[in-house]
Amino acid sequence: MPHAKPSRRCPGAPFLLLALASVGVACAQEGEADLDRAPNVILVCLDTLRADHLGCYGYERRPTTPFLDSLAAESLQFVDTSATACWTKPSVPSILTGTLPMQHGVYRGSARDEAGSFSDVLPQEAVTLAEVFGDYGYQTAAFVKNSQLRAGMGFEQGFEIYRDQAGDAREIRWRATDWLDARDPQKPFFLYLHMLDAHWPYPVPDAYALLFTEMEIAQRIRSGDWRALRAAVNNGKKEMSAEDLEALIALYDGAIRYMDDQLALLWQKLEREGTADNTILCVLADHGEEFLEHGRLGHGHGLYENLLAVPWILHRPGRKPRRIETPVSLLDVFPTLLASAGISPSGDMLPGINRLVAVQASPPLLSEHLEPGRYHIAWREGAEKLVETVKPRRASRKSAPGLADINPHGRWEARLARDSSGGMRVLRLRPAKDQKETEIEVKGPIEDLAANHLILAGLVIDISNEPELYGALQGPEGSEQELSVGLLVKARGSLHDGRLVARKLKLYGASDEVEIEVRGPLAVSGNEQIEIGGIALAVDGETVFDTGVGASDLGPLDVAAIVAGEMQIKERAVQRFLLASDAQELAPKNTTEAVLGDPRRRAILAAWLKTRIWGEGSARRLSEDELDDLRAIGYAE
Repeated sequence: MPHAKPSRRCPGAPFLLLALASVGVACAQEGEADLDRAPNVILVCLDTLRADHLGCYGYERRPTTPFLDSLAAESLQFVDTSATACWTKPSVPSILTGTLPMQHGVYRGSARDEAGSFSDVLPQEAVTLAEVFGDYGYQTAAFVKNSQLRAGMGFEQGFEIYRDQAGDAREIRWRATDWLDARDPQKPFFLYLHMLDAHWPYPVPDAYALLFTEMEIAQRIRSGDWRALRAAVNNGKKEMSAEDLEALIALYDGAIRYMDDQLALLWQKLEREGTADNTILCVLADHGEEFLEHGRLGHGHGLYENLLAVPWILHRPGRKPRRIETPVSLLDVFPTLLASAGISPSGDMLPGINRLVAVQASPPLLSEHLEPGRYHIAWREGAEKLVETVKPRRASRKSAPGLADINPHGRWEARLARDSSGGMRVLRLRPAKDQKETEIEVKGPIEDLAANHLILAGLVIDISNEPELYGALQGPEGSEQELSVGLLVKARGSLHDGRLVARKLKLYGASDEVEIEVRGPLAVSGNEQIEIGGIALAVDGETVFDTGVGASDLGPLDVAAIVAGEMQIKERAVQRFLLASDAQELAPKNTTEAVLGDPRRRAILAAWLKTRIWGEGSARRLSEDELDDLRAIGYAE
């Protein structure tokens, strides 16, 4: 069970920190912190940035990071930094709290159960960097771009201002600049920026998209079917040409340069104002990216170094620069960044290390990954790395065999097709992901169009009140996309006199997969007939009935049981890598040496597991709009 969240103020010290026994950070002195001398702190996370694509980390192919290269030359540069996870949702809370995924419990970004889709939430018991700095009298703000980090997921704890979906790197810079100009100059600030531009499909301005490739090739990679392309390649259904792979990497490099240039402009502003002389700038990434090194594109699918090796540059004005070769973890950011600001870490409740003091310390580096049915853990000591994968034995859950077994309570989703008579028949029926939504949704190509209505799936959709348009508002040539027969749209609204009055219309691109779907309350009117949202639908022997519950779903409770040895394991595999001779991990050795079964390693893991802060209720339901945002970056079905 999670422990109670400690008070983050020491007795008699209004701006001082957490109780030592609770989180391992001690009060530096009695009385208030000296705000006049306290340095400002900027933490920048460049989403999806692998270390070996920065010039200061040895990348010579393209000039991706001139600003960060110059910054690294004047900073502490950690040459060998490992993330705790291979994608954003579990990695960022490790950065913000200094805890392992098994401690903070944030593994899943879009999972499903009987009630719909949900996401793990960073619990209130967590203590974030923003909360610590806030307790020292810092002004705190965050401008982030990643649907996994939206407000309500717990990442906003401690921030006075938290703006999610804040735009691309340039808009984030603008928002940060406006906040810096409006803040109280008498107090120090902690600013967190999270930029998504190096995440496929690399939605950067054309000047950067075409910096290292040509328009025709760039558009092929960035088109509306990029998710289908990535899925086809990763599932072995399509082979990516060498030309397309090169274009993908060139786009990635252009996106990195875009973020680098925006950071340069932000830093130049601080230099002009004289603020940079008292501002710590910490730049890192949450995870890397793969370009078919192990047969797959993207991230979130394993614990290879291409996905875990990230940059970490810590600039402290007036301090001697140094390259740190010792392998370190992003867990070390929490105590090291606090120490850089004069907040002295101590105690042993957090796994991270203050790298300003313990520069050469070499504890094992831990990383985790949870996927449906499997748990992966990487254990690295020096150049040796073990990756253990376990598949636990779970009781199977059966789907409903037919309509007679369906409980129509709640909100349902049907995928449809035309039958031979022109009516709509159900291909698949399942509980909708967005159980809290009350509006009816209909998706499909426009069958007919008039001034005040259109027809989708045989249903009249009233558009006389000019519903809000969103989605693919521009056509393939950049012109404004207009409603037309055949255009794929999704209407959201409510029924009035047998018509769906649309409040919102989502437009899709020409390359998006055409599917006819409806979501809403379910009524069963016979063995072969149902209604969803007022639309009569036929079911037949080919209809698939799905309860929406997978037999292999795993969560934080399962991880705890696996690590503690309390869950029966069906399959287990361990691979050993020697990074000194095989940096790309192309020649793994199967081994019987264990991570979870080794007594020494299990004792260390058990200690961290005892300090976990999550509970059974650390999750939140996702709305359809939130799922749409996740789908836009490839994180939801």
